[in-house]
Amino acid sequence: MNKLRQITLVLIFCLAANVSFAQKTLESAKKLTAGEQFTLAEEEYKALILANKIIGDNYYYYGNSEISAFFSDTITRSLTQTYDKCKVIFENGIKNDTANHLNEIGMARVEYLMGNTSKVDEYLKKVNASLPLFTEKIKKIKKIMDPKRYALMLTEMAKIYIVIGKTDTAAALPLLRRAKLADPTNANIFITAGDAYLNVRDVNKAIENYNLAQSLDPQSPLAKFKIGYMYFRAQNLSEAIKFFEESLSIDPNFAPTYKELGFLYYLSGKQDKSKQNYEKYLELSGNNIPAKISYVVSLFKSADYKACIAQINEIFAIDSTINSMNRVIAYSYFEDKQFKMALYFMEKFFANTTPEDIINKDYIYYGKILGANNFGNRSEEQFRKALAINPALVELYGEIAKYQRNSKNFGRVAIAYEEKIALGAGAIDDYYNLGKTYYSDAKYTLADSIFNVVLDKEFGRYINYKILCYSWQGFARVKIDTAFSTGYAKPVYEKLIEEAKLDSAKNVKYLVEAYSYLAYYYLVNPEFLDFCASKRYFNLVLAIEPKNAKALLALSTKELSTAKCPEDEQK
Repeated sequence: MNKLRQITLVLIFCLAANVSFAQKTLESAKKLTAGEQFTLAEEEYKALILANKIIGDNYYYYGNSEISAFFSDTITRSLTQTYDKCKVIFENGIKNDTANHLNEIGMARVEYLMGNTSKVDEYLKKVNASLPLFTEKIKKIKKIMDPKRYALMLTEMAKIYIVIGKTDTAAALPLLRRAKLADPTNANIFITAGDAYLNVRDVNKAIENYNLAQSLDPQSPLAKFKIGYMYFRAQNLSEAIKFFEESLSIDPNFAPTYKELGFLYYLSGKQDKSKQNYEKYLELSGNNIPAKISYVVSLFKSADYKACIAQINEIFAIDSTINSMNRVIAYSYFEDKQFKMALYFMEKFFANTTPEDIINKDYIYYGKILGANNFGNRSEEQFRKALAINPALVELYGEIAKYQRNSKNFGRVAIAYEEKIALGAGAIDDYYNLGKTYYSDAKYTLADSIFNVVLDKEFGRYINYKILCYSWQGFARVKIDTAFSTGYAKPVYEKLIEEAKLDSAKNVKYLVEAYSYLAYYYLVNPEFLDFCASKRYFNLVLAIEPKNAKALLALSTKELSTAKCPEDEQK
């Protein structure tokens, strides 16, 4: 063998070894992403890019890993922050590997998450221009030079449209059908199709595709995990456990399964099993701070707030600078009703954050925390920031009203309910609470009129409000007619008696209230004085409450004690 040939073979061998090493490392990084070890995955992607800046796939899968990290933890990560980070990664991929259009798919994906549909179309137009022409006829696939790469591009394009809450199957499924024609044995295509169907609640189609994926890649735990997760979402916990355990029988080191089982067992009330699975998840994830943070998020989602607080304090003992943990511990302290501690950490979070890192939930929790600490006006400020970002959160008007009421700011309470009603989002309880608020603010005429509005509505499941409305409207009318001179409240209390008698044992309070009003009305109204009627109603009060002091006192007065009434003669 001559020297030149030897050198050539050595170079070819080294090049082949480097390519093999790069592929292995990329697969290793992708495996870390699948196992939700996002920090370790990020380190590997960065190392890959540093070693060779012109391989576009490395950028694409790095960006996708960051998107997956966001969806696994929407509490400590913000969408805006994720978008900004991914945008830089994908744009660098486009710049350094212009012939590789995966990163344009990545850009389309983050733009879709942000709701920028025109930019999605702009990027995909470039991607589609790079792909071979296609018809639905299978024979055309044979003319595609690299069908596996072609199928990969189509599958990744489909993933753009598969997002919980905004999945577009009309856009995703045709792409996946083309991908299956090009690469019919690729399990990832069927996993992606299963995800699409799952997000639109087509359970049968989801299972069908996950099972096909399992048959194509029997050594992967992902399909079984996905089916288990599907049953978990449907709250069929026994089936979820079955498939999660099958997933672990394939790969006992697949960390996400242990995390979901920890959550599932917590919801089932099996605390020991929950703890065992969470500990296994931590062990497999390296028991480092990123793993602990992921564990904290799971604890928060499972409403185990005390354990969540304890874990965060362990993290703080190692590193107290992780500001996202100030957020989660504040949330947890609020849910655990430790409101002063919640306020301390929420204010610490805001003092150390940037506008880009704030999520809308921060404003909502801050509003609740301030309200629970009796800062009504400051609480309202935070809720209104949340509403400015998402006006559809009309339930926040109720939160404003709740905490302003606690601070006795009745004017602000009324404004909150008025705004909600003006938006067409007012339910019967909102009208009812507005009436009570007007009453508390001494606006008795307004209270009377709003209770009329409520009483004109169909109550449906709010039927209990009917009797409450008559009661509060009666109070309001008594305040308007304090001298009982017009009997303005009389028809309301007569209606109240009709409603209360439908279940007199349950409605004792309302019968006493109505009988007492009518007794006083006939006792003091100058135009309709009727001592016998008054005496009769006071006796009805005593029949329900024999020791009612007001009734006993009234019946002992000269007017009533000496009144000669037909019912007295019958006795």
